[in-house]
Amino acid sequence: MGAAVARLGACALAVAVAAGCENDRSRAISKLTGKSPKERAEGVRELGKQLGPREDDLWRVLVNATRDAAKEVRVAAAETLRLAPQRAEDELPRADADDALAALLADPDDEVRIAAAGSLGEHCGTRPVAYLHGAMTRSDVLVRLGIVEALHKCKLSDEEILTHAAGERRRNARVRLESEVSGLRVWGTRELGLLGTPDDLATLVPLIDDKDGQVAAAAIAGLGAAGAPGIAPRLVKLVSDPAPAVAAAAAQAVLDLGPEAVKAARPALERQVLTSEDPALPSALALVSIAGPGELCGLARQATLKPVAAALARGCPPGPFADELGRLLKSAEGQKARAASEEKKAQAAYAAAVAQARKKKLAPPKPPAPAEPQALEGRFAVLLEALAQAAPGKLTPAQSSALAALVRRADPILLYRALEVAVAVNATEAGPAALELARRDLAAVQAERKAASERRLPAPDTDAAAREILSQAAQVPMASREKIQRLLELVKKHDEGRVQKLGAREQLDQLLSDDPVRLSRGALIAQELRAARTLGAKGLDELAKTLTGDPDAQIAAAARNEPAPAPPQAPQTPVALQARVVTLPGDELAQARGRLWSDLSAERSEACSTLAAKGDAQSAALRAVMASFEPELRVRLACATKKETAPQERR
Repeated sequence: MGAAVARLGACALAVAVAAGCENDRSRAISKLTGKSPKERAEGVRELGKQLGPREDDLWRVLVNATRDAAKEVRVAAAETLRLAPQRAEDELPRADADDALAALLADPDDEVRIAAAGSLGEHCGTRPVAYLHGAMTRSDVLVRLGIVEALHKCKLSDEEILTHAAGERRRNARVRLESEVSGLRVWGTRELGLLGTPDDLATLVPLIDDKDGQVAAAAIAGLGAAGAPGIAPRLVKLVSDPAPAVAAAAAQAVLDLGPEAVKAARPALERQVLTSEDPALPSALALVSIAGPGELCGLARQATLKPVAAALARGCPPGPFADELGRLLKSAEGQKARAASEEKKAQAAYAAAVAQARKKKLAPPKPPAPAEPQALEGRFAVLLEALAQAAPGKLTPAQSSALAALVRRADPILLYRALEVAVAVNATEAGPAALELARRDLAAVQAERKAASERRLPAPDTDAAAREILSQAAQVPMASREKIQRLLELVKKHDEGRVQKLGAREQLDQLLSDDPVRLSRGALIAQELRAARTLGAKGLDELAKTLTGDPDAQIAAAARNEPAPAPPQAPQTPVALQARVVTLPGDELAQARGRLWSDLSAERSEACSTLAAKGDAQSAALRAVMASFEPELRVRLACATKKETAPQERR
């Protein structure tokens, strides 16, 4: 426990000897400096049995045990402080015990925090109750249940606990609204929207016109989610606001307000879905909520974002999307031809200028920038997503040919999805294109294998420099294309003049690509083979016979028409971001009652729905309390309703 504990222990021991105390107190103090957490915890518990109200030195030793590195010792200290002797002169628990327990309410371990809450529940009084109330907002469900139980011991009802929690949240929110820091004002605005009382909503209304767009957006979202009366006309107008954050919040708000508000905002929503900014997706979802099947197909063909096109295309026939894809492909070919013609003219003019400069003995002119056709990959991706989400339907040969042409382009960003969509819509004309790509990629892989064998180079993934780069890259979050390019340049620089480390390059691309797991070359060839088989491409069987024993297990499995080997796993989500699963004690009904005190409002709403379905008297009483005193509006509504489904929490 450190030198400080040792000194205090020695001091306490001296006091004990001077007072003629028994030897068991000395043994308890000596255990506090032991190496074993179990031994130190035993010492804490034994010391607690020996303490009197006036022995300040020994009290400091016990309080210091609350800062021990071992969880077992901190739990023992919290449980021992539960029995804090009372001062003879005022018959109140020692203040230093309450303060030490309050510090343990912020301990990283739930078991310690629960023990601290239980001890404070034995002390009660103004200070312990204040400490318990303050810890409610920063605790998860298990600790909150311990705090609620402690407050019950202090004679506080559920109504009083909830009312205090709501008041604290409201006070904190209003304080933050007065801040000059934008993030704090946004936080305060969102909190008032969640609380959702008439007074809270009245405070939000003027914030719609706040000069800070994020604050205004938070106010709009809160008013929409709360269904503020009479606010719909103002929010409908804001769907066309030039600030993307405000317009996006308004689109979501009219969706929350219901069909009548969406219908009033429909012209503005239809304009917003064609943008590439934040309002596009909430506007699309709002339109989908009131539109009939196939009613939004025209907008889906014009959409500029994949999720927007996918949302609008549901229920639409697939043919028009394939037609639009074919038209765009023809346009791309025309642009490519024009770019090549312009490039040829520019090069001819450049050659003439160089000749003229030499004749006059002048410095040669700078070469012209290469003519580049317009990038259409993003548009192709949007149409592919719409086609994938459209209703099932048969494509004409010309429409299937458009997908086949897109597959033949073999764009590395689009190819995976293009093959999946071609199989999904049974575009049989794309089968030969998939087989053609498989042959091409196989030839490249086999050439690389042969070159590596002839030159007797080490396997690409065993190169020390490549491994070092990969190990560093693995520590970097999914990054941009610039980072990928930089890492590939490092590999190339290291391997100047030799065959490039293709294995390392592929691994780098996998580590840092936009997708958590990206297909390797072998996985891509396997996908091409499977697509060719599904689409009935002729000549596949002959090729597959030569690949059944391929060194790449994925290629061999596809050739044998066997299930694919297990894919590479995506990088593990950090523990802090993983979905939290907390198991509460008791049967389903007891667990639902416990989750009424969860720190997550979605869990509290779900618990109310579960209790509504049970229909017993105790559950009904709990729901009535939550419906009246719960801080957040959406939970109050869930607990007040007789339906078995709770309002969904907006993300």
